[in-house]
Amino acid sequence: MRTELNFNADIALENIKGGKGVFSQNRFLNSQQCSELRTLADSFETDRFGTVRGLLNKSDLFTKLLMSPSIKKLAEGYFQSPFRLGSLDIKIEGKVTDLTKPLRPHVDYPGAGGLGLITGVNSPLFGLPLSLKLFIPLTDLTIDNGATAYVPYSYRFHDDPSKHPEKFEAAIASGHVERLIVPEGTLNIWTGAMWHADLHNTTDRQRYLLHICLVPVHIVPPHDILATYGQSWLKQQSEEVQAICGLHDT
Repeated sequence: MRTELNFNADIALENIKGGKGVFSQNRFLNSQQCSELRTLADSFETDRFGTVRGLLNKSDLFTKLLMSPSIKKLAEGYFQSPFRLGSLDIKIEGKVTDLTKPLRPHVDYPGAGGLGLITGVNSPLFGLPLSLKLFIPLTDLTIDNGATAYVPYSYRFHDDPSKHPEKFEAAIASGHVERLIVPEGTLNIWTGAMWHADLHNTTDRQRYLLHICLVPVHIVPPHDILATYGQSWLKQQSEEVQAICGLHDT
């Protein structure tokens, strides 16, 4: 029987490294937890992208997520090294988005910018295990509210769809994308090189999306997290949380 905040890390690793590239675990968070996080996000101002950042110290649920034995096993198995928190935020997608607004296909590769790497067609850099994305919708995702679309096996393309949006649009037109039509609280995991995009929300309800990016040790400078949360708060956390946040990295 699956315990709270856990999943089969072996199957997840197999899916993201050798399968379509996405692993999903329904009801990873329950309805009450999703509601609490929506309320939390609503209590802060969003940035110009509709994102609320700096939330790690606002709810114990976030540190519980990071300390999940399954997440630890998956991340260390994928990176073959200790892992660190790269980013954590909740995005609030407004009601009835502009249907003429272009889609934003992208990959989640925080290490590329930090290392000054230039991405390009068939770049071998995309073959490096530089990030894992944990994506948990806090509202049901449906076709009408723009459920995330991804291109199966695209982590093998070693390319950045933001430089070739027409390729992503062609994949949608030809039916070569899959949609994350999942209930609230579903944990979805993919590698940084997966092509994906949120589609337009055509409903009159907001869409809430929790994003967590994990990276191998030393990819993201620890001062990014330290500057956001401060050493005083971090030193009050467990040794494991301190390590995940890079408090003791040099």
